Amino acid sequence: MRGVAYPQGEIPGAVHMGDIYDSATYQPCKSLGSLLSRVRMEMLCALDHELSTDKRLAPLEMSAAQWIIIANLAGPQGPRSAADLCKGISYDAGAMTRMCGSVRINATSSTA
Repeated sequence: MRGVAYPQGEIPGAVHMGDIYDSATYQPCKSLGSLLSRVRMEMLCALDHELSTDKRLAPLEMSAAQWIIIANLAGPQGPRSAADLCKGISYDAGAMTRMCGSVRINATSSTA
C-alpha cells in the first residue's frame, strides 16, 4: 500500500530473509534458488531424452532448448518479435541468434 507509513518500515505479513534462512546454518546448495535450478535442469534432461527417443522427433535431432523456442513460437500467443521471445523465456539475444541458426541447420539437414 502506497502512502501508508508502517512502524519501523515494516510491512504486515512480509517475510524477511531472516525468517527463511539462518546465516549459521545456510547451505547454498539447499537454497530455494538452487533447488529450482536443479528441477529445471532435470526437466530439460528429461525433455532431451524424450526428444531423442521419440520415433517422430528423433530424426530432427532437436534439443530441449530448441524445442522450447519452437513451442513458444507456435503457441497461440506467440511472441511478436525476437526480443519478446528472448524476454519470455529469459534468453540472451546473442544466444537466441545462434540457437535459431542451429535450428535452421538441423531443419535443412533433416529434410535433405
